[in-house]
Amino acid sequence: MKRSDMMVSYGPMEIGGEMYVVPLRSVTIWRSRSVAALLQWNAGFFTWGPYETQMNVFTFDQYHLFRGKTRVLPGFEQVPDRGPTAPQ
Repeated sequence: MKRSDMMVSYGPMEIGGEMYVVPLRSVTIWRSRSVAALLQWNAGFFTWGPYETQMNVFTFDQYHLFRGKTRVLPGFEQVPDRGPTAPQ
């Protein structure tokens, strides 16, 4: 690979009634060339192919908000794990 670059654009999006700044679009571009294996006169050698420029474009949408609630119980005593129980 000769060179690669990446750009990510961010913007506001409403998720669950609140505004968040999230990635909206990503573009990756790179320039590379292939290596071809050739066999001539019972001798193998490698040769470079032409340069190629490639690009990936991603758009991010359909964000979802995931939330969880936790609480700490004072005075909790941990019970030792008894392992899996057989279904009855």
